[in-house]
Amino acid sequence: MNKIQIGSKVVVKFEDDDEETYEIVDIGDADPLLNRISINSLFAKVLLENDLHSEIEYESANKQIVRCRVVMVDNL
Repeated sequence: MNKIQIGSKVVVKFEDDDEETYEIVDIGDADPLLNRISINSLFAKVLLENDLHSEIEYESANKQIVRCRVVMVDNL
């Protein structure tokens, strides 16, 4: 299944070719140092609306346009 959901590990490739892995977690399990992002965070909300191979563009909290692509979704 390629749909992003709570518990998913998601690999995202940004337009500068940097790749990051994020895990979407409940509020109490969030840890930014481990890239565990809360379902209430803006980025997690954007990811949850997408799935594998989605091209994403959104405005971050600091008003910057972020562009990235979902390259892997692992639903444990």
